[in-house]
Amino acid sequence: MATVAEQLKAARTAQRLSLQRVAEVTRMRVEHVQAIESGNYDEFVAPVYLRGFVRAYARFVRLDERAVLEQLDRELGREAKPEEVAPAPSVAEKPSKPEWSWLRDFRWRTIVPVFGGMVIAVVAYFMLRSPNGSVPAGQGGFPPALYPNPEIAASDVLPLPPLPPSAE
Repeated sequence: MATVAEQLKAARTAQRLSLQRVAEVTRMRVEHVQAIESGNYDEFVAPVYLRGFVRAYARFVRLDERAVLEQLDRELGREAKPEEVAPAPSVAEKPSKPEWSWLRDFRWRTIVPVFGGMVIAVVAYFMLRSPNGSVPAGQGGFPPALYPNPEIAASDVLPLPPLPPSAE
């Protein structure tokens, strides 16, 4: 069976990809891509970095990541860990969310302007409507202050100035 370095290099050359393109897409340095393809694994500080780079490289060239990583473990002299990556928790195993976590998921940028517009509309409605909710009969919609109040005696009210002559 071919080594990891040979598999990755063969896949890259079959797809006519340059070292620079692989480094750019996988966000590795070109030197690291060359080190992986040459099998020089001592260039990497820790095996976890090597495994991450090999995984990204295998994913980019469309190789089976799990098989490539198992082969890498055999080459490094370690036993393959088939369940190194923990599986996603099932619905029953999901940790419960904190009590106020719904606030983080709430669509604030949509709801706040809508709510603010509603508040402004309600305030404008109450400011513009008449004081008792309806217009008294015979007043034609003018504010009540322009008409005499029958409950107040005529002696308690100052006389109004005379109206200007009409243009009739």
